[in-house]
Amino acid sequence: MVITYRIVLFILFSFFFSACKAQPPALAPTDSLPAWLSEKIIRFTADAPGGKGKVEAYEYHRQTVYLVDFCIGCPDHLVYVYNVQGEEICRFGGITGSNTCPDFDRQAELIATVWPK
Repeated sequence: MVITYRIVLFILFSFFFSACKAQPPALAPTDSLPAWLSEKIIRFTADAPGGKGKVEAYEYHRQTVYLVDFCIGCPDHLVYVYNVQGEEICRFGGITGSNTCPDFDRQAELIATVWPK
C-alpha cells in the first residue's frame, strides 16, 4: 500500500511541475512594429523568459529609430539603435565603452516605449 501511495504522489508531483513551465508572453501583432523588430523581441522572450529588456522608439535626425536593450542592468553589454529597416546606426556600452552616436542623448526624442508595454 505504501508503494502505491508513493507512486500516486510521484505522478501528481510530475503533473504539477510540468504544468508550471514558464511560457514566453505572446506578442500581439501590431502594424506599427517592423517585422524584424517583432522577431527580435519574440526571440529574446523565448531565450530569456525572465530577462529584463526594453525597446523604445525615438526620433533621431528626422527618422524613427528603435533603441534595443535586452540586458537592462547588465555590465559590459551593448545597447543598439536601429533604423526602421533594421540597420544598426548606433551602439552604446560594452567593455570598451563604445558610443558611435555621441549626440544621441541630445538629439533623440522619445516617442514611445514599444516593449514591454
